[in-house]
Amino acid sequence: IYFLDEDCPKLNNSPNPSVLQVKILSGRNFHHTTIRMNQVTVELYGIEKDSSSQKTEFSKAYDCCTWDEEFIFPLNCPELAVLLLTLRTVNLYGKEAFFGQVALPVNNIANGFYHVPLFNAQGKKFQGNKRHAGLAVFFKLRTVTGNLKKLLQK
Repeated sequence: IYFLDEDCPKLNNSPNPSVLQVKILSGRNFHHTTIRMNQVTVELYGIEKDSSSQKTEFSKAYDCCTWDEEFIFPLNCPELAVLLLTLRTVNLYGKEAFFGQVALPVNNIANGFYHVPLFNAQGKKFQGNKRHAGLAVFFKLRTVTGNLKKLLQK
């Protein structure tokens, strides 16, 4: 096993600092039997400087939700970053539960709009009525230059 040293100059002063824009638009095919409050947690894992977490507001629905919320993540080392999208639900009695998630390596994310399938706790796609539960998401990863590059490296 090899562990990367967080003090490594290459990791802390990456030649390619970037900004990842994630816009959670909507979700569908949740197949809830009652109205539930749904929330997406958007987490970024990587070197310590890059790791962060943000959440959408709650959206109330049976099967489809709309959020239309945007999150910006500065990245010093996008090569090591992983984006985790997790959907949690809260029923009418206030009980919170994990619904599904997906992990995406940031280097493999292409700019654009996507339907991102969600996976259950066993790592299988949700499938009900021959439709996969998922999120409609917009991604934009761009390399930073100039003054913003200096801010990211602080």
